[in-house]
Amino acid sequence: MEYLKSEGKYDPVKFLREQEMTDLYSFTKHAFPWKQGKYTVTIEMQSPENFSLVGNQRKFSLTSADIEKLEKK
Repeated sequence: MEYLKSEGKYDPVKFLREQEMTDLYSFTKHAFPWKQGKYTVTIEMQSPENFSLVGNQRKFSLTSADIEKLEKK
């Protein structure tokens, strides 16, 4: 997402419909046992070209209400 933004090619609707995002959503919904607490997510990428990844860490918290919402989707 950050790369696309830096290139002026970021389209949020198109980005969320890409197969990679669909696969990630499916994985997190069905294969990851979310629990209440604080999370830190680190995004790692590989490319044949050298690049610098900026903003690759996100922090968030989940409450029991958040987990219920995730299970309903």
